[in-house]
Amino acid sequence: MPVRTIKTFPQDVDILRQKSVSVETVDGSILALIDDMIDTMLADKGIGLAAPQVGINQQVIVVSWSCKRDDVQVYINPEILLKEGNCIEFEGCLSVPGAEGEVERAEQVRLKYVTCEGEPVEESFEGFYARILQHEIDHLQGVLLLII
Repeated sequence: MPVRTIKTFPQDVDILRQKSVSVETVDGSILALIDDMIDTMLADKGIGLAAPQVGINQQVIVVSWSCKRDDVQVYINPEILLKEGNCIEFEGCLSVPGAEGEVERAEQVRLKYVTCEGEPVEESFEGFYARILQHEIDHLQGVLLLII
């Protein structure tokens, strides 16, 4: 699949600040988008990518904290149901190249999402993986990490 161009700050701020719309049906076009997002994330050595970062206003994120295709997880219409704990860690963002800084996040999250097969799931995550999910879900809400 093709590697897409990642939208970056400041030139693409209008795209990055838009709230994404829910995916109504997991069909061939969404699955193709997911494949492109995975290839794009891995090509840029990222550990997470949200659809708005490639200019698509849909609620889709992909995550792989090992930067390997075999470990990629896909979350469609992800929604955080519960946050617990608190931690401050350094974060960076593919859409804000070169910027890195401390960000406060929940230590644990409970997430509701849809799989690539269209199945609804509720699952809990903690630690670094929970941090990645929160960062990518922020992108779906039009929240852009700006550490300048």
